Amino acid sequence: MKITELSLRQRKILYLLNGRDDYVPSAELAKVLKVSSRTVRNDIHQMNQALSEHHAAILSSNSKGFLFQAAEPEKIMELTHVSHAFMDGQERLRYLTFLLCRSDRPRNLYDLEEEIFVSRSALISDIHALRRRFTYDPPNIRLILKGDTVCFEQDENKIRDVLLRLTHEDWDYAANRNAFYDHSFLDRDLLELLMDETPRLLYRFSLFVDSSTMTALELVMAIMYYRCLHGHMLHDGQTVPQEDSPFREALDALFVLIEGHTGITFPDAERFRIYRFLSNTHLDRRLLDVSHPACGLFPARVQEEARKYLSEIRNVFGIDFSADTEFLHALHLFLQQLSSGSFLFYQHADFISISRLLSAEYELAWLYQQFAPDFVGRFLEENELCILVTCLSGAIRYYLAAHPEKKLNAVLLSHRNVAAAWGLKRKILESFQFYLNITDMLPLSYLDHYDLSDADLVFTTLRIDPARIPGKQVMYVNDHPAADPVEDAMQVKILTFKNIWPMPPLSVEALFASAYWHENEEFTDRYQVIDRMTQDYIADGIAGKEHAMDIVQREARISFSVRPDIVFLHTVLPVPKTQLSVMTLKHRIRWNDFRTAVIVMAMFREEDRNLLFHLNLRFNQADFDAGSLRFLKTKEELLPVLWP
Repeated sequence: MKITELSLRQRKILYLLNGRDDYVPSAELAKVLKVSSRTVRNDIHQMNQALSEHHAAILSSNSKGFLFQAAEPEKIMELTHVSHAFMDGQERLRYLTFLLCRSDRPRNLYDLEEEIFVSRSALISDIHALRRRFTYDPPNIRLILKGDTVCFEQDENKIRDVLLRLTHEDWDYAANRNAFYDHSFLDRDLLELLMDETPRLLYRFSLFVDSSTMTALELVMAIMYYRCLHGHMLHDGQTVPQEDSPFREALDALFVLIEGHTGITFPDAERFRIYRFLSNTHLDRRLLDVSHPACGLFPARVQEEARKYLSEIRNVFGIDFSADTEFLHALHLFLQQLSSGSFLFYQHADFISISRLLSAEYELAWLYQQFAPDFVGRFLEENELCILVTCLSGAIRYYLAAHPEKKLNAVLLSHRNVAAAWGLKRKILESFQFYLNITDMLPLSYLDHYDLSDADLVFTTLRIDPARIPGKQVMYVNDHPAADPVEDAMQVKILTFKNIWPMPPLSVEALFASAYWHENEEFTDRYQVIDRMTQDYIADGIAGKEHAMDIVQREARISFSVRPDIVFLHTVLPVPKTQLSVMTLKHRIRWNDFRTAVIVMAMFREEDRNLLFHLNLRFNQADFDAGSLRFLKTKEELLPVLWP
């Protein structure tokens, strides 16, 4: 056994022993792991075989228990990826997926419970999560749960696609490895050879792919060798076209490299799989120049899809990006990559932070989901939406540059002299020229005597009580010459949305006062919460089942929960009356990665949909005290907090 092949339970044993200066009794380990002492001893015997080549061992004493010793314990922890992470649901899901990909026969659920050290209910929950991840979304591999066994369908192409997604996710481009699994099941020497040589060969034949695709191509070839080495070689399929082309020449050069290193001659079916991936994902060199007009470079189908999507953004949220030619080019390129069916888009490490900080862009991106099934045959995955969100954030910057009247009006209040304040003003504008104008600089000592009614944002060089400027967003700026002036840069950008999407002429206080209220409810499941809250809308004829389904579908793909203690549910499907609903829970429940106590739901008339951005801003701004919500259960307690 190699050290990288330790099971999750064995890694947990290492985690429990690491850092302990005294012996740990076997009974204590057995109790934590919920296995017998004999199973612990068997695991440690196997672990010592793997640890020996790394000058480490688990010492055993009949009367004392076990003690971990290593010349370089940190190195052992790094090699085995032992951390708190391996005990969470996502890590178990990765491990379970690898097990099923590498198994030629169904796995027994009882054995899996013991290997992954979870209960049957937790294991079934993981299996359902795995099905949502790989069956309902690409590569759409069937997961067969029959009796007390589970397995993937034996479709070699789909199994390889699953392995590709697992190794491509969380890829560390700085270290050229997967953040969780390194190269543990792939041939390290071959993968490093491919990483060195593949970019050179593609450049030699004038073929261009982006960095994320380059990594995917290298992994596809390494996975091919791994599967063939274990008796899973492709034989049936198409053959590579014989005519000369850059794809054919690059393919031949790549297989000379791989076959020379491995000593294996690969059949035509294997070569065609790599050929198809390369031909589907390469980029026309002209497409890398986003300043080039999109018309003529992209198929008519892609251009029509972009037109429909931009029209929907304009119709729903009243913002027109059609004059931004660079954005149009980038959007066309994104849609073309989607339509190829072969691209694996870069995985952002923290979707939740992006969902929170780029909340407006996410609303714009989500509008594309209604077109996706017809264009790509499915809904977009989270990482694909995240790419579109990032693209839209650039489009909003251009929009503000073209519409300076939409920028924030800011005032700078400084306790320094005028020359220093002027330098600070220039420093702030250097970072936020797209988002705001500083219309005035004032001495901070005169704060209570100036009319700030026209200001959207007030910068101050001393921390002051925001209550001194009621109704205004107050932000501290650091005037030290070597410091970044604004602590929460994203908050400045989010505030700009108040001008891009003006507040509709209605009273939010009155909306909360007349909302549906459900106090101190006892629910344990988020979908039960959604169902109960939407029932009020449906019963009053405000909404239909399609509105409830829209909220459920979005929650299933991108959770509304982006911070602890409060969840904001909404749909932009129009309703005849703008209506809010609020629910408080007796006990916090797990929602996404957080525990939540308060849920707010909103549905809007067509002309009131801009309120969505203002509610999002309120619940996501830095000074919103969401932590206090867990102690507030009634309408009277919550009203002053939700919208003061």
